[in-house]
Amino acid sequence: MSIKTSHQNLEYSSCPICGFNTYTEVYKKFNPYKVVQCKACLFYFLSPRLTESSMLELYSDDTYFEGGSDGYSSYVEQKTALCATFKKLMFNIEKRKLSGGRLLEVGCGYGYLLKEAAEKFETRIGTDFSAHAAQEASIYADHVYHGGI
Repeated sequence: MSIKTSHQNLEYSSCPICGFNTYTEVYKKFNPYKVVQCKACLFYFLSPRLTESSMLELYSDDTYFEGGSDGYSSYVEQKTALCATFKKLMFNIEKRKLSGGRLLEVGCGYGYLLKEAAEKFETRIGTDFSAHAAQEASIYADHVYHGGI
């Protein structure tokens, strides 16, 4: 499945952290999407970006994670490498005394980060636009939400 980008499925957003509407374009090579930086809090985010309904449509096709033209070549085949990366991340988080509380992973995919966080966080919650990925991730989390935050 491919989403043809048009003005109808793009939105310009204010900063998701502080709500400020003024930002600087910092990376423009993903035409029509741009990485921008909020002038108030310095957070980086996409604007314009696909609308949530367009993302839900794109992620509703399971081939996005397994050989689709718009997604990963194979998310499942990357499991070993991703889990090793996330295990190292959890080690570094614990070393910095940032573990123990609640973890929210936005865009959790199949939950490989949530899996590696099991012994480091009391509560693990994920979100994903793919219903299939959210279902897969739910075995590693306390709760996974289908959709955005």
